[in-house]
Amino acid sequence: MAAPTSSEAPALILFSPNQQRGTTTSTRPTFAWFVRDADARPLEFRLYEVEKNQFKLVKEIKGNAFKTSPGIMMLSLSEADPPLTVGKRYRWQVELVCNPNRPSSNLFASAELDVVPLPTRLKQTLEQTRDRVTQATLLAKANLWYDAVSAAFGSPNPSLLKDVQRSLLNQIAITEIERQLLSNSATVSVQP
Repeated sequence: MAAPTSSEAPALILFSPNQQRGTTTSTRPTFAWFVRDADARPLEFRLYEVEKNQFKLVKEIKGNAFKTSPGIMMLSLSEADPPLTVGKRYRWQVELVCNPNRPSSNLFASAELDVVPLPTRLKQTLEQTRDRVTQATLLAKANLWYDAVSAAFGSPNPSLLKDVQRSLLNQIAITEIERQLLSNSATVSVQP
């Protein structure tokens, strides 16, 4: 039997817990996704506020300069962006433009998140520690998915956070091939 190849993994994987709705306390969260292929493709990002099954566009990023890079791509909303509202639900989407003349051939994925208040006890505990591993672990245990991903993968010294990263990746990956690809991927911060 032949060894599995990376092409057996999806070309686009969003960092969301088991493709379900995650939570964040950040009003300018970090979004992350995995791109399998090395060839740079145009990329589109959209963020919608969800209210009563209506979608209001909050942020859209696209254009010739916004392209894929293989590995884990991270996008943080900037201070120039309006803050998200605590208590609201949002949907975010990533689209890889495979053929600009045939939008139906584009790869597309979306996930939802809720912006929630930071529990007082957790806030106090986080303020008492400067250890990134402990902070990321606490955020993950509190099911603050997007905050944990930002802490674990956005660290200036990510090698210290391998165990936390692996735990988060295990919630994303469906197969062992995906788990291996995600674990061995470089992380790239993207700016629009």
